[in-house]
Parts: sequence; C-alpha cells; structure tokens
Amino acid sequence: MKVSIIRSVALICSLVFAGMVSAAVETEGTYSLNYDWGCNGSYNTTSITLSADGTFNTSSATGTWAENNRTLTFVYQSGVYYTGYHTSKAVVGVQKANNLDGCFYMLKTSTVALKQTRESLDAEGMIVD
Repeated sequence: MKVSIIRSVALICSLVFAGMVSAAVETEGTYSLNYDWGCNGSYNTTSITLSADGTFNTSSATGTWAENNRTLTFVYQSGVYYTGYHTSKAVVGVQKANNLDGCFYMLKTSTVALKQTRESLDAEGMIVD
C-alpha cells in the first residue's frame, strides 16, 4: 500500500512540475483517463475525448466539461464529476459519485503514444528499460 501511495505522489509531483514549465494549455483532444475509486492504487483506464463545444464522450457515457485557470471539471450525465489541475498534456485530480470518492489522472494521447507508453510499462506500471 505504501509503495502505491508513493508512486501516486511521485506521479502527481512530476505532472504538476511538468505543467509549471509548459506554456499555453490546449484542452480539447483525446486522453487516457486513469481513475481509482477509493484512491487505493487500483486504477482502471478508459479513453475520453473532450470536444471544443464543451461536451465529452467515453465509450459508454457523455457529459459536459469546462476549464477555468487550469482547473478542469467534467460532469457525466449521471452526475458523477471529476475535477483536477490541468498541465500541458495531463490532468490530476479527484472524482465524486454519491458516497464514493476517488483519484484520477489523464494523459493526452495519440494512438502511437498510447501504444508506446503501454509497451514501456511492466504489470505494476513501472518503466521497463
């Protein structure tokens, strides 16, 4: 459990630092959404596309999104909402649904980048040399 928390904190710190050195943030696009209900290190992944008209879609749901001062919030039609800090190509934050809380991070993707990222990680999410 401690190792998972340390990895999560390290990831958040690196993503926040990356955002500090970035210029303009382009929000629209497709991201890999990694979410963990309970923040226990057990992430699930789905693809999410944020459209310029303020809507988003995943393979199974839709909703609306807005961004203000690098705080990105998106709300599913079911009422589940996510909010997080947006850097150049990543978002880190929390989500809420009824009595459930969770943690998430999103990475802007392309088909090639996603494939390369998955191929360079082992089963525990560690980078393979």
